[in-house]
Amino acid sequence: MAHACWPIFAAFKPCKVAYDSECAQYLFPNHQGNHEVSLYALCWWRVSEELAGPFGERNSSVIRFVDPRVADINHVVGARGLSDPALLYHFAGRSKDWEAMLATFGLDTERARTCLEVYSYVDNRWHMCLNAGLNMSRIHRQDAADRYGGVVMDYAYGGGPLRLSEVAQHLDQTFCSIDRCYMGVISAGGGSGPDEQGILYDKLNAASGGKAGDGSWSNWGKGSMNSQKIVFTPDPKKGCAAKQLFDWLNGEKQAGIAPDEVYLFDDRWGNAAEMAEFGFNGREISCTPRDKMIGNGVVGLCGALLREIRREKGIKTCQQLVEEGFYK
Repeated sequence: MAHACWPIFAAFKPCKVAYDSECAQYLFPNHQGNHEVSLYALCWWRVSEELAGPFGERNSSVIRFVDPRVADINHVVGARGLSDPALLYHFAGRSKDWEAMLATFGLDTERARTCLEVYSYVDNRWHMCLNAGLNMSRIHRQDAADRYGGVVMDYAYGGGPLRLSEVAQHLDQTFCSIDRCYMGVISAGGGSGPDEQGILYDKLNAASGGKAGDGSWSNWGKGSMNSQKIVFTPDPKKGCAAKQLFDWLNGEKQAGIAPDEVYLFDDRWGNAAEMAEFGFNGREISCTPRDKMIGNGVVGLCGALLREIRREKGIKTCQQLVEEGFYK
């Protein structure tokens, strides 16, 4: 595949260096019959830098590069399941079972007859949100060109164009905005890079009246707390991250926040319940519809609804809310 991509670069991206297939010598076994995969990878690492720029700064007008810091290139599905964003989900070992693979992604055999049907199913999942009466706004060239240069991509859970949930579109109508709460982000992913991070920060900062901190983002577990937006936080650690952020705001910013006035809204099953240990409030959101392609519905599909963002004490799970008839 790497070789097939080069003509695209040659035709559309002006380069000072031409590729002469030098890496091909490592693609096949050597005279001793040994494969030289490491040499092949190192060769392409160097050539890619010459052709498209250094790691983290590569660009092309034709194709997009996958940042391995944001999405796994080849995610082997095993104990981790589909919890991590990836370009390719690789079923290996015991998970290499056709029926299990289809069930994992919410597909049945009838819809998997051709690649085209599978692609269509994946690409059009968001129409389920429209059918449910939810208008998910896509960030596109009209409203992102000046600052973000066109379509903004989100690389979580298979990736696609960034679409804003109902809450993201109307964050100024939530109690968090009306009461000028301190707002922040605790994410298991990386926020899909600076474009999406910039959009999210702008939304939070505007809705909170400037109480979303500065534009910086902190990586969980690396260095001291210095931001209200924390990325790469493992799901079992989100409660700890919320406590660390709470302590930092009350200490560094003298915010004066009481524990029972901390509210976490999260679409992943189990994360909201972690808040109880610290006396915080937690609520699961995007409870219907759920994304059956990811862990049989472990995460939401359409994002948060405006009516889900409530100033209610305690822990509320999707199961509780559905049983109580909240979504009827």
